[in-house]
Amino acid sequence: MRSVFVLSLMVFCFAGFGQIINFSDPKFKNALVNTKCVDTNGDNIGDVDVDINNDGEIDLNEALNITNLNLRNQNISKLMKLIYFKI
Repeated sequence: MRSVFVLSLMVFCFAGFGQIINFSDPKFKNALVNTKCVDTNGDNIGDVDVDINNDGEIDLNEALNITNLNLRNQNISKLMKLIYFKI
């Protein structure tokens, strides 16, 4: 019984780790993966992209590490998944 509890706890704790975010607007995902949209030094100019591990996807851990996005002139229509970012 104890091993079932420990296993359940481990699964619960790591449920958010590595989950890929599905974006309804392909322009939004493209901007996050292929453009320098993360401002790391506060100068309002993008320095790096969001895709830290370069797998072509954005997972929850990558999103949660972002505090400043610059998505100007990207023609993005749906920003619903912006809730995953700490901006």
